[in-house]
Amino acid sequence: MTKLFVSYAHADSEIVIQVSEVLRGAGHDVWIDTRGIQGGTLWGSEIAQAITNCEVLLLFISSKSMASDFVRREVDIAFDEKKKILPVRIEKVEIPVQLDYQLAGIQYVDYQAPDWKTRLLVALGSQPAPTPVKDTGRLKNPYSSLPVLEPIEHTLILSNREKELKKAVNYLDRHRLLLITGMPGIGKSTFARALLEFMPAGSPTPFWYNFERQKSSGNSLSVLLERIASYLDICLNLEVSREVMAFRNSPGGNASVNDVDVLISFLNQDIPVWLVFDNLETVLSRDTSEFLDEGLELLLDSLKNNTHNAKIIITNPFVPVLKDGEEFLEAGTWALTLDGLDNASSIAFLRAYGLEDLPDAKLEPLVREINGHPFVLNHIAHYIQTLGISAALENLQGGLEEVNERFGDSLKQRLSLQEFNALRSLTILNREVTLAGLCQIARVKPGVIVRLREKGLLQTNDAGKFWLHNIVRNSLKLTESDGLKEMHLRAMNFFRSQTIPALPQSIHEYATVLEWHYHAIQAGDLENACVALYSTGLETQLTHWNEYELLMSLCGQTLTEADLQPNSLTNIERARIHRTLGTLYFYSGNYTKSITYLKTAVDLLQSRENQDLRIALLIELSESYNGNRDFSIAMDVCTQAINAVAALHNESLKARALHLRGIIHRDQGDLEQALSDIKKALDLYTRLMDHIHIANATVDLGVVYYQNNEFAEAVSMYQKVVALCDAIQDMRGVMIAHYNIGDIYLQNRQCQEAVAELQVALEIARTKKFPWMETLAGLDLVEAQIELLELDSAEKVVSTLGPLILKQESPCLSGQELALRASLYWKRKQPEPARDYFRRAFKLFEGGDCQEQKARACLAFARFIREQGDFTQAKEALLQGKSIFIELNNQLGLNAVERALLDIQNDDRAT
Repeated sequence: MTKLFVSYAHADSEIVIQVSEVLRGAGHDVWIDTRGIQGGTLWGSEIAQAITNCEVLLLFISSKSMASDFVRREVDIAFDEKKKILPVRIEKVEIPVQLDYQLAGIQYVDYQAPDWKTRLLVALGSQPAPTPVKDTGRLKNPYSSLPVLEPIEHTLILSNREKELKKAVNYLDRHRLLLITGMPGIGKSTFARALLEFMPAGSPTPFWYNFERQKSSGNSLSVLLERIASYLDICLNLEVSREVMAFRNSPGGNASVNDVDVLISFLNQDIPVWLVFDNLETVLSRDTSEFLDEGLELLLDSLKNNTHNAKIIITNPFVPVLKDGEEFLEAGTWALTLDGLDNASSIAFLRAYGLEDLPDAKLEPLVREINGHPFVLNHIAHYIQTLGISAALENLQGGLEEVNERFGDSLKQRLSLQEFNALRSLTILNREVTLAGLCQIARVKPGVIVRLREKGLLQTNDAGKFWLHNIVRNSLKLTESDGLKEMHLRAMNFFRSQTIPALPQSIHEYATVLEWHYHAIQAGDLENACVALYSTGLETQLTHWNEYELLMSLCGQTLTEADLQPNSLTNIERARIHRTLGTLYFYSGNYTKSITYLKTAVDLLQSRENQDLRIALLIELSESYNGNRDFSIAMDVCTQAINAVAALHNESLKARALHLRGIIHRDQGDLEQALSDIKKALDLYTRLMDHIHIANATVDLGVVYYQNNEFAEAVSMYQKVVALCDAIQDMRGVMIAHYNIGDIYLQNRQCQEAVAELQVALEIARTKKFPWMETLAGLDLVEAQIELLELDSAEKVVSTLGPLILKQESPCLSGQELALRASLYWKRKQPEPARDYFRRAFKLFEGGDCQEQKARACLAFARFIREQGDFTQAKEALLQGKSIFIELNNQLGLNAVERALLDIQNDDRAT
């Protein structure tokens, strides 16, 4: 039970008493002066004492209450007594300057909203929030981008867009993707927000993503995947993020089609989820209408084509075009294009915004000129009130285009100088900001921001954060002469002052740091740009989350600005940025660019200082040369690193250098030296208790043993990897180790043991939704099951792999699938289809680098042909396989060929 004091105006008694009864029914103790606050009423100690005794002051906001001195006194007492103030807005009014400070940043309950009771009871703690939020450790409020639909907007859109809304609802009953098009400012976002009112009962809270307001987060595939997955975590109460992000925490685990497929698999819910993507034009080319980012095109194209039952709503001025030239529409559907409001609706709109005294004869010519454009209608209503009807009509004769050109000038005329300058200063922001942030950046009191919001020039979301409409932003662009640098510095200082979560789990939690870096670059403050990158954990986390493109962009912006200010960064700072870029290009497989950046970083650190950093750079440069197969240079650079580290006695760097030298030796075929170096590195890692590098070195030892045909030792190493990776919860490492063990057992014809290992690898791959490993482990499992004559199980597995193999478009995997199907026909005594499938498999093997698969298929084909009595052709197939295994240095394959040749020789003797 909460003790409530009700502050209101007598004119609002009917509503206030109704709300008070609801609160009493919910168990709250409500104190209300039923006499109301009238001019002649004695206002004394009884009321002051009631406010002192209450826990919450419930303030009913209306034009009458905001004009009341008594209400202001009550709010002042509550504020001084540190009581919680909860505003309930009865009507849309301007907050008086005297109450700006007391009410700044407080989220109100809108009485005109259909769910006002729920919102009020939740705000008072007497009813749980309608959407239970589970602490996923990721995005805490995925709905914070959902715009607020103001009461006037709500009423007008439901009446003036009634036909379009009905058409859209009917469309979404039959289709999954609705594209809302129309000229800028026509009301696409407002229409999409209103359309959400027609979601089926019981639907989860919708997801809303505004590309325009997420610029600083990169608008990349991985960002969007993470936001949607975090949303699904909460509204479905499922571990979606964990599945989607399962293999995104190590180099090379970039967001991909695999992650998209995993995400979409969660969209098949009994009650469809609704996803809205607003302002898509932000990530499209203005010249071609194509996507600028291939990952985003992949996601949205998959949402268009793949199987799911979600409802997708997209707003964009035009129909986007995919890179294959197709329009971004579901087959056989069309875009819903919003035109301007009709004349009657336009006039109703203007009257709702204050022009109720003008006759239709005066308004009709005006609405025809502006073509019913809602945002401009809103602007014109204020514009006419400022200039007067005659002057406004004269200025508007040029129609909508001229209105847009004159927009900035007309805002200057109808706003106070303080309001206008505040609005201009906010055009530098990329994303939504709190009221406190806007006040600091614009250097104004809260009342100024509130007035701009009430005039429709600022928009807000349900988290109470503000942003600018694009038309306002574009019409008020700043120049250097306007003090642009100073404004960016104020924004930079605001975002720098914001708190970062101690254990950030997503890019969303680094939004303020990204804004900090952006404004530092715009202000030319490179010291702050570097602090944002390297002293907040941003660079480390973006690398960890495989956000390579975004991090490359941030580093590139910093270096570009540094070139304009030659002495702005120290050599160490420049080397650090070049190192980051070199590392990112290495992870991306672009070894040439990686070498370029890392060489520059090394050259910047020629002095005796920072030797640890220079040695680490030499190791990384050597690794890039090795990746580029420049083995001689890689070894020379690695030797430099080893010689330099000897004088420092840094065992961690020494271990890394030895480990790398072993890998270079291995890749050159010097397996003995590779074994020696990696073992020494492993000993050092063990002493240092560096568990991640211990696991990596153990894997590399297993590879060396395998290449040296020491299979028992390789299996032993991989078994150790299973234990090591399990201890550090690296399921990817566990999966790969089980697969490698199973593959060795399979080639050695230990089929029962192979099945056990491969089933574990397959199960992890399926659970973690990693299709490429599911395919490899599955195909090997089928081969082992066929050998064990578990034909039904084998056929079931190969059938489930079919779609995965088809999607990967690999001739080697497709050929391996056909060869296994051929073996199934052979074991079921159907030689003709078996022969045909073998023929088709070998034809596919010629279309790619499929030597391993081809050699193993030669073994199976030889055994099949031998069983058919054709010993000569069987021997030819075995000899072909033998030559391939010799070339691959695969002793297991050679052993299998020798056994098969011996079987044929014995058959010859028998006949």
